[in-house]
Amino acid sequence: MSGGSHDYACYKLEEIADSFWQEETRTHLEERKKVSKILKLMSKICHDIEWIDSGDCGEDDWINIKKMLDKIKL
Repeated sequence: MSGGSHDYACYKLEEIADSFWQEETRTHLEERKKVSKILKLMSKICHDIEWIDSGDCGEDDWINIKKMLDKIKL
């Protein structure tokens, strides 16, 4: 199996992040860039968790998830 245990919701976060750059108005570019970067990282984290929950990855993959979580500064 390849993911799917959460209906591939991780890809929706990536779509949202990309949509911020498709807007006609390009106001608040720095803020959009920050939010987009966080959403992209969260998409990767959610992807990895989904794959773990689907049985495609193992417990060791939590190490990478923890490293990615450490990159998020709010």
